[in-house]
Amino acid sequence: SSNNVYTQKIISKKNNLNNIRLYLNLNSNYGNLEQLTINLKLTLKDTKNNIIDQYKYKTAIFNEKSKYIDFKFDKIKDSNNKVYYLEIEPFNDANHNNINLEKMLIGYSTMYHSNRKLTIFIGSCILLILLLSMIILYYLNHPYMKIENKYLTISLICGILLIITIPIYKGNDEMSHFVRIYELSNKTLITKSIDGWPKTKVPLEFYKGFSKYSEIKKSINLKSDKFTYYDMEYSAVYPALAYIPSIISMSVAKLFIKNIFWWPYLIRLTQLLCSVAIIYMAIKIVPYGKKNVLIIGLIPTVMKQISLISADSTLISCSIFFICYLLYINEKEKINEKDTIILNILSIIMSISKLVYFPLCLLFLILTNKIPWKQKKKCFIPMIILSLFFIVLWNYFSLESLTSGQGVNTINYIKYYLKYPFNFILINFNNIFKMGFKYINEIFSGENSPYKLITPGLYSIIFIILYYENAINIKKISKKEKCLIVIVMLLTCLFINSSLLVTCTPMYTNYIVGIQGRYFSPLLLPLAFIIGRELKKDNFITKYYDLIIVVTYFVYILDIVSKYL
Repeated sequence: SSNNVYTQKIISKKNNLNNIRLYLNLNSNYGNLEQLTINLKLTLKDTKNNIIDQYKYKTAIFNEKSKYIDFKFDKIKDSNNKVYYLEIEPFNDANHNNINLEKMLIGYSTMYHSNRKLTIFIGSCILLILLLSMIILYYLNHPYMKIENKYLTISLICGILLIITIPIYKGNDEMSHFVRIYELSNKTLITKSIDGWPKTKVPLEFYKGFSKYSEIKKSINLKSDKFTYYDMEYSAVYPALAYIPSIISMSVAKLFIKNIFWWPYLIRLTQLLCSVAIIYMAIKIVPYGKKNVLIIGLIPTVMKQISLISADSTLISCSIFFICYLLYINEKEKINEKDTIILNILSIIMSISKLVYFPLCLLFLILTNKIPWKQKKKCFIPMIILSLFFIVLWNYFSLESLTSGQGVNTINYIKYYLKYPFNFILINFNNIFKMGFKYINEIFSGENSPYKLITPGLYSIIFIILYYENAINIKKISKKEKCLIVIVMLLTCLFINSSLLVTCTPMYTNYIVGIQGRYFSPLLLPLAFIIGRELKKDNFITKYYDLIIVVTYFVYILDIVSKYL
């Protein structure tokens, strides 16, 4: 460094150098900042001090621990083994003070552009997916194929493609859930607090994922020789019940597979198979609205949650099955012991996985309108009591593991909003108007991910139309019952908002931090009862819904592949 200009020597490893990614990591010198402004001038020079490209970068870091900057330029065709110099110079503008680079850890990586490899890879992907699409469509067009078998076929093939094409740890909080599953497989139900923070001991190689397909070679030979501590944060409060299939899969992996690289893929596959099986049974038993349940189960956000490592897979699949089972027993007009046991288990799983979904249990009273109250109360009252018991029991033991990366004191925040209820109402309304469209887009497009899709709006529009048009096949319910369903949905949304308000949202923000569209996935089926209507004739969308879904996923997978080339 000289005169506040920092120079990094870059040795290109390949031809077609076209991007240098800078990684900026804040260290403890900055402390807890609400906002930090970055103004950097980046200059790339050759050995003769000629400027190849120059770029001024301006952005703000808001409660983030790290940031990366992509310095892109026209590809340098003959760059292999050549030396370049990257000059990094902070500057001030009229409105902001700049950062001090001495207080930051800076790393970098070089990226290269190759049309030939890109063409071959994309061409191979197109041929493979076209072949699979043809097989799916041929199979789906069989005149005697049941709708649950259509779901099974599409979901398994599309789910496996998602498992293969999305690199490990690139799902929502996938690393945290993977570590929690590992901890539970070691028979540790409650995460221990170390230095005031929930941490667990994991193999050091857990951190070695990859961001590009070309990096697989560096990650594939992983063995659990060394250990380190992982900060659990939010995942520490998830109970074992939310991960049962994954815990079994992890236990098997530790016994028979030494290479850690394959463990996440085995867990993804196990989770996909279990979730698909539950939704398959839901479609099979539900007396009406089968198409709508199928489409909900294939929405990209739902498919990602059941295909990648997540606690939401059990919650989503069980909530769908719970509602479908209510419709199933309502047609029987009676509840036997088997039904009582199944509904109790499902309600406990939903409630304990995330207590904010406990209000969904109240749908029991609304959707079983043909069953007399004397018969219903024998199932409903124990169901509510057991669910509340397990909620209180688990939260009592796991409360010390609840932390917040935003530095929020949960108890103080609860007291604050109880004292100022108007502020609570105001921030909830403001959140709807400020973030509502974002949530709708996320829930239907699968956009809430570490990677950015090229055309998220396309998938969102297609699946919104599919969802709405196929909701027409659900039978009419009374206006009173629709109103009660709306109340249950609003109560659930209020629980979701409140939980993130008091655990993640600093006082100075005017919206609720941490909410993502995927959190509202369990509400899609209840919503279908509200918007459902009768239609005498099928239109193109309701008749060829399976063809539309397959073609959309064909484009969706290619979109994902393009992000990791």
